[in-house]
Amino acid sequence: MSIQHGGAGCFFGSRVSARTYNAALSACAAAGKLELALVLMAELQEEELIPNLMTYRYAIQSCEESGQWELALDLVAEMQSVKTEPKQLIFSSVAAACRRAGLEELASSYDWKDVSVS
Repeated sequence: MSIQHGGAGCFFGSRVSARTYNAALSACAAAGKLELALVLMAELQEEELIPNLMTYRYAIQSCEESGQWELALDLVAEMQSVKTEPKQLIFSSVAAACRRAGLEELASSYDWKDVSVS
């Protein structure tokens, strides 16, 4: 599969599954490539694929790496709007993004959170 960027169609050369997007998002998280992760999230939705817990996990981990705590919280809210319930690993990444931004008190409110945020 060839990878394209720009123009009509998706980043990948042909229609792919949410699993493929998740793998690419995982790589973005590992490499700290937030911008690319956001492009992939948008394309996944344009392709009418449904993001799942792992999709959001990797996107939020990309936020964690760059300290984009507000974006991480926006993604948690989006998760809830599509009825995907955040798990502890999601809240841990939100807490880490807050810490990276120097917001220790806010971060501590997401440590070991068992309920969804409003």
